[in-house]
Amino acid sequence: MQGPNARPDGIAFTIHGRDELDLIEPLWEGLAAHHRERAQANAPAFLDEMEAKTFAARRDELLEKNRDRALRVELAFDPAAGGPVGYCVASGASGGAGEVESIFVDDAYRSRGIGGALLEHAAAWMDELGTVEQALFVFAGNDRALPFYARHGFSPRFMVLVRRPRG
Repeated sequence: MQGPNARPDGIAFTIHGRDELDLIEPLWEGLAAHHRERAQANAPAFLDEMEAKTFAARRDELLEKNRDRALRVELAFDPAAGGPVGYCVASGASGGAGEVESIFVDDAYRSRGIGGALLEHAAAWMDELGTVEQALFVFAGNDRALPFYARHGFSPRFMVLVRRPRG
């Protein structure tokens, strides 16, 4: 693990609140495209959901779900590129659970420690909040992400199976 003070070379990190959630929209679109690509072969039920979801719907879902919880948005910026290259949205409440709600790093910036730094920063923030456990959800088609999360102390606890009504 990199630790909560991890800072990959050349990358700046900024912290934002729930009112600035729209800052992640361009990167979230990249995440949605990644999820659609991975779901085509591995999670067709999730594909239908992702194809129908807009950023506005996801933003509203996050705000409603966390209306009584703290919400933290962290952006990773590459000053040379002039914009954000990754983000992590985390939530939590003292004495309750913390959650990594969404995390993404642009393909061109992967394997540089940015995702690990974002995840470690979120975990440290949730620790400071006083959460009793921290969770994240990975869709069934995104198995390639599991080793990354395991390196940062996350391990599987449940497998949720979903059936949608026909018709």
